[in-house]
Amino acid sequence: MIGQPYQDYVDLIGRVEQCLRNVEHSRADELRRSISNCLIAKTYRPAINLSPIELRVLKQLEREQTIISTKADKANVVVLMDRQAYNIKVMDLLTTGMYNGIIRDPTENVRKTLIGKLTDLYEETTEEKMINITKSLRYTTNFSSPELFCLPKIHKEGIPLRPVIASGENVTSYLCRYLATILKPLTGRRTSLTENSLSFATETKQIELQDSDILVSYDVTDLFIRIPLHCTYKIIFELLSNDVSLNERTTLNPYYLAKLVKFCMEKGNYFHWKGSFYSQQQGAPMGSSVSLITAEIFMEHLEEVAFPTGFSSFHLKAFKRYVDSLPSSNKGKRETYWYILIVSSLARFCSQWKKK
Repeated sequence: MIGQPYQDYVDLIGRVEQCLRNVEHSRADELRRSISNCLIAKTYRPAINLSPIELRVLKQLEREQTIISTKADKANVVVLMDRQAYNIKVMDLLTTGMYNGIIRDPTENVRKTLIGKLTDLYEETTEEKMINITKSLRYTTNFSSPELFCLPKIHKEGIPLRPVIASGENVTSYLCRYLATILKPLTGRRTSLTENSLSFATETKQIELQDSDILVSYDVTDLFIRIPLHCTYKIIFELLSNDVSLNERTTLNPYYLAKLVKFCMEKGNYFHWKGSFYSQQQGAPMGSSVSLITAEIFMEHLEEVAFPTGFSSFHLKAFKRYVDSLPSSNKGKRETYWYILIVSSLARFCSQWKKK
């Protein structure tokens, strides 16, 4: 057998970069990612830790049409569900009033509308990113409607489903990624923000607790679809207006940026499931790159409204937040925390109480 000739990756990358000098920036990035994926695919071979019997069972399950395999909403596990039961749960979700049926795929109409908006913005602001996104919208031919899939919440009674919108090839995906980079610096400024469970554990070890202290954990129910967008647009506009470094990231003013966020959250908030198309009537689409930033902006604002003078004024020893989870520690009764529920009817909270 003749072996493949050795390829110097450094030389290959150098020659690729030389060829990409005259290629449009966004297109060049796409080509770099594709080449990188090809190189990794050839070199990375994850070890298979399954026995032959387990592999045989998995192949049989793949051919079984009466069941569906999917990831769980939480925990790194695979869930097997009866396909009919799964479909019924999805249809129940789609008929809750949160979604409206659409007669036809709106992708092409959204694409043309967005091209017009971005072209006008470029002519007025000369923001280079607008023309880059417009070119991508004009010359990309594989745009498709976002697709709905659901993750079972196996940790909850009745195993409800969490809807997720796969928007990788969505018309607004490029714009959403751009907006996320513009909005990201507006978040993460509060001391209550917790990056991950490790940092939370490290921080809590430094707190001196008494036997009478109570750990309170709040969780926003269905955060993304509960975000009050009309309020969040105003918050985004105010934050951008007060951001002295905004002109270093873009030439667009806060008004135009807020309008673009609104377009992505509303006009781009649609999907298909089993050949039918739907639009989401409220909240942000779960799966969009700008939705997470939008949710973070609203949660930080809600925290500011709930604790205008700081959390220590409410006899809290600590207050930490990870996206939509708000663990706190206080001394005394629970009633103090109902203030959070009262200050805003915009979000629904669930609370779990645990004694130290």
